[in-house]
Parts: sequence; C-alpha cells; structure tokens
Amino acid sequence: MSVLLSLAARQARLFALRDVIDDGGGALWFYTGAPPSTPEDATAETMLAAVQLDAVSGAVGAAGNVATLTLAVPRVNLVTTSGVTGWVRVVWGAGVGVMDL
Repeated sequence: MSVLLSLAARQARLFALRDVIDDGGGALWFYTGAPPSTPEDATAETMLAAVQLDAVSGAVGAAGNVATLTLAVPRVNLVTTSGVTGWVRVVWGAGVGVMDL
C-alpha cells in the first residue's frame, strides 16, 4: 500500500525536521570518504569543515508540488583541513546527527 501525502503534510514534516535541526543550534559537518550506516553512528572519516547554521536554519516552501527546505546562509565557517568532501552530516545541539547527505 502506498501512502500519498498532501503538499501541506509534506511541508509539515519538513517543519518538524527543521525544528530538530534548530534545537540547540544546527550545523553542517563536511567529511571525506563514505558516511556510516546511520546518522547516529560515529565516523572515522576526516572532518573538512564545520558550518554553523542560523538560529532558524532554513525556510520551508514548495517548488510546484515538491516540499522544500532551503537552508539559510551560515553564520560561521570553520575549515579544519583540505580534501575532497564525500558526505555531509546535519547535526543539532552538541553534534547529534540528524541526517547524512
């Protein structure tokens, strides 16, 4: 059975995701290599950069019938080393993983 959600319901899911990211201060962490199995798992990959997101990390909207979450311009950027980005972890609070991209 398929579950088809309305645009409003899909946007509500993104508002909830944004609220989790914003709880305690969200950030993007850029790593080399491949991501672990889940965002809860630690990684041995090298962190290349950390980007602190604004207090409200982004705006929920729509492009046609697609719900979107557009992240705001970051406040602080910290480049820790050079390398090729393999993946990005979205974190909240004290670095707790929310999702890996």
